[in-house]
Amino acid sequence: MAAGEPHPDAIAAADDGQGTAADARAGNQPSGQAVEADGNQLLNEVSAGRDLTHGDSVAGDKIAGDKVDGDKVTGDKVSRDKIEIVVANAQQAADVARSLRWSWPQPLDFGPYRTFRRQGFVGRSWLFEEVRAWAMAEGAAAGRPRAQLIEAEYGVGKSAFLAELVDTQPAGVPVVAQHFCQFDAIATLAPGRFVSSIAAQLAAALPAYRAAIEAEEAAGLRQLLEAPDNDPIGAFDQAVLAPLVAMAPPASPLLLVVDALDEALEHRPSNDKAARVTIVSLLGQRAQHFPRWLRLLATARPLPAV
Repeated sequence: MAAGEPHPDAIAAADDGQGTAADARAGNQPSGQAVEADGNQLLNEVSAGRDLTHGDSVAGDKIAGDKVDGDKVTGDKVSRDKIEIVVANAQQAADVARSLRWSWPQPLDFGPYRTFRRQGFVGRSWLFEEVRAWAMAEGAAAGRPRAQLIEAEYGVGKSAFLAELVDTQPAGVPVVAQHFCQFDAIATLAPGRFVSSIAAQLAAALPAYRAAIEAEEAAGLRQLLEAPDNDPIGAFDQAVLAPLVAMAPPASPLLLVVDALDEALEHRPSNDKAARVTIVSLLGQRAQHFPRWLRLLATARPLPAV
């Protein structure tokens, strides 16, 4: 379970329990037992910023010190559903409080696409070895670039190679985040959606990054990730790269892989007045600012614009 996520038992459906919730708010129920309440009642408590942690300290956090937008709390409708919050200790209370305040964007799911691309894949062991040699820390210390582009014409197998790299890790370098651009899947071409998907994957893999974005003082970063289409460059610089650079480096290098950058050039902003930003321009201007432990491996057809 990644840092910052509530325990699997922390939020569950309940049948009734308005009296139990009242007892808990009165401090009559010990930590570790369930608080059950009608959804409307819970929403009122949340909106009021009251402490729903059975009298436990939550290190300065309340279950919902922030305003609840709409009718959702961690994906459950609090206007109709009944919710049970189980808190074992102050740390779990803080984790639940954090999750109730903000939800991470969902990463794009490339699993079926990778499975399709990997069908019949064989060989290329030499290329996996090349990737490993480039990505290892010794290479970075020798001044090798933090970004590498594999160029080949259509149909050679670039997507199959990256799909195999992600799923089986034959290069021996963990893939921390991945993105496969597809000309017929608009969401995969949008730079804002790229940023939010990459951020969500980093949060799942790197507890330190997740904690940095979920910190009380990082409200501005969360706002950038909530609406990345408004400013994909700012969201990537401030809410992705800056926290990664500030982190203590992991034990070994990690890979960010992006497939088919040439197809990302097909992106057209929905607003004609929007700046012409693509995933290509986003990464091309910032690869040199990646932390030394993070490598960018991308593929594309040999086009001058990539």
